[in-house]
Amino acid sequence: AETIRALLNTSGDGARLTFAALRDRVTMVADALAGVGIRRGDHVGVCLGNTAEWVTLFLAIGALGATTVPVNTRLKTAEIEYTLHQSEVRCLFVADRMLGIDFIAMLREIAPGIDAALPDPALPELSRIVVLGSDVPAGCMSYDRFLAGAANPPAPLASRGARPEAIGIIQYTSGTTSFPKGVMLPQRNVLWDAYYVGQAMGLRPGDRHLSPRVFFHVSGSVLSVLVTMQHGVTLVTMSRFDGEQALLLAEAERCTHLSGNDTMFLM
Repeated sequence: AETIRALLNTSGDGARLTFAALRDRVTMVADALAGVGIRRGDHVGVCLGNTAEWVTLFLAIGALGATTVPVNTRLKTAEIEYTLHQSEVRCLFVADRMLGIDFIAMLREIAPGIDAALPDPALPELSRIVVLGSDVPAGCMSYDRFLAGAANPPAPLASRGARPEAIGIIQYTSGTTSFPKGVMLPQRNVLWDAYYVGQAMGLRPGDRHLSPRVFFHVSGSVLSVLVTMQHGVTLVTMSRFDGEQALLLAEAERCTHLSGNDTMFLM
């Protein structure tokens, strides 16, 4: 009962979700994904900040046996084009604007077809873009319209489930030499990683874990999101890290655990 009542708090949009509510959202989004043609093995890009929608999409994509391609929101236009093209993303979820960045303008520069119809010759595999926000080009789909497709799913979620050997994440490295590499991480691997990291941290149901790490990195997707999901722990996160705000948030949310990078702790 304590686990079900635990909250997932994302300060980016102020959302607070119980695990039960998150489960229902994941089922709805998985149905909507299936409604737009996403199937097991398809690659789905997610270019969002640390929000409840990121977590929901990540879990729903995995539930279908599809692959999440986290898109680094700090990338430049050419780098986003490379990531989407090289990973053969079929469907992209993107914020229209975030932290002062206009992602629609960036996509328009990459693929002008977003103002008419997809796919664009520049990204022939990308057949659908779902926009979270009000700036939705004619060739794209709003998130509300996307969710409306959940009303008529093609099949029950259980019949479309994932397999342990399925690639859960294609994680692009920092690209210390040449272009970034897309590392293929099976679902089995990331789930075991999350389980044992949580054990090493001493996490127990009812704990509250503040992790400001960005979800587009494995330290966010696996070592924050999946770690807390695996152990029935509340996840508290931030849309943008600030040292003082992190301390205030940890106190306000009565966090028992804190994780981050060395630069964060120095701040």
